[in-house]
Amino acid sequence: MEFKDVVRKRRSTRRYTGNPVEIEKLRNAMELALRAPSSKNTRSTRLMAVTNLDKVHALGRLRDWGSSLLEEAGAAI
Repeated sequence: MEFKDVVRKRRSTRRYTGNPVEIEKLRNAMELALRAPSSKNTRSTRLMAVTNLDKVHALGRLRDWGSSLLEEAGAAI
C-alpha cells in the first residue's frame, strides 16, 4: 500500500464502546508508534498501555478539556 492510500483511508474515532482491547492489538499499535522518526534518532518516547477500565476512565477526567473521550474507551496508550 502506498503512503497516499494510507493517508486517504485514515480516520479519527471519537466514540468508543468501552469493550476491553486485546493486548496483542495494543502491543502492535505501540510497536508501530515507536517506529516513527525521532529527533536525532534518540528513541526517547516511552509508551504505557492502560487496560484497567477504572483507570482509563479516570484518565478521561484528569483535564478540563480534551480527554473526556477516554471515559468511554476500553484502553488507553
